[in-house]
Amino acid sequence: MPSPSCRPQARKKAATTSSPAAEPSNWTTIRLVTIVFATDGSDHAKAAEEVIRRLPLSAECKVLCVSVFSPSFITSSAGAHPFVGGVLAAQIEAAIDEERRQAEEASQGAAARLKAAGLSAEAETAEGDPVTEVINRALDQGAQLIVCGARGKSSIEDLLLGSVARGLANESPVSVIVTRGKALSEGAGLSSAFATDFGDLHGEFVKKLAKFFPARLRSLAAVVVVDPDSKETLALARQLGSDLGQARDREEIERIVQGALEETAENLAGAAESVTTRVLFGDVRKELMTLSSEPGLDLLILGARSRSAVSRLLLGSVSHQMAIRASCSVLILRP
Repeated sequence: MPSPSCRPQARKKAATTSSPAAEPSNWTTIRLVTIVFATDGSDHAKAAEEVIRRLPLSAECKVLCVSVFSPSFITSSAGAHPFVGGVLAAQIEAAIDEERRQAEEASQGAAARLKAAGLSAEAETAEGDPVTEVINRALDQGAQLIVCGARGKSSIEDLLLGSVARGLANESPVSVIVTRGKALSEGAGLSSAFATDFGDLHGEFVKKLAKFFPARLRSLAAVVVVDPDSKETLALARQLGSDLGQARDREEIERIVQGALEETAENLAGAAESVTTRVLFGDVRKELMTLSSEPGLDLLILGARSRSAVSRLLLGSVSHQMAIRASCSVLILRP
């Protein structure tokens, strides 16, 4: 697999002239109607299928199951070396054919299982860098969401930047769900939590989440983590336009933040059958990691702070760390 530094560039998402605060005239550009599912046939990928089956989708939603095989440049070039000979070249070609066959089997198997579950699904196989090819398929299809398992077949790949999942979380211009092997809660649908810091794009993410799923999630908790010892508390106070930075005790801080969260919950009322609020105290990353491991939480939803490539590199930020390390599945919403 190509290293991140030499990875082929995915095509850019088409620019939009609409203001982030303005509601688009056609909500189908935001509402989830097309999913690209990156699969390699591994157990992690098959577990991701269960998350897709539990998403609140409509009958018109289509899932494109994509499997990418990527024979390395050195391996495919070795057959051309004068000292290798035709026998080894034939073995290399056979190995590439086997990779292609396994990729086809993975995509077709995933599509068949999703169809059996009542979803509209198609299979496609591609050759190249997995991250680039999956993103390009998403852009070609006008997809609103990419879904992938947190890990693939190769433990070596997992060490290389978390491999495909990390690359998609870092580079995809469309929203991404990175699924985990954590057992899903009982019952239909998904239990979810939307974590926010009331940043500059908070309103945009709330508006997008309220319209994103064609049907409703089973439950949704709007969550804010406050670290009284961090300068981030002052930043949060500026976002809320409050005197949070001068609040005297935890109870007063909680009252101020809870008030803002209740407004967020009202705006998300249509996104889930039940919407609640939670204020947590402590280090943001640690508290969200603990939240993600709570029994019954299936999906942690976070907004990516910016559209810029620089911000995605800095997604050492909370969103990126949670996508790679959280115990439950994570949805990273793109603006």
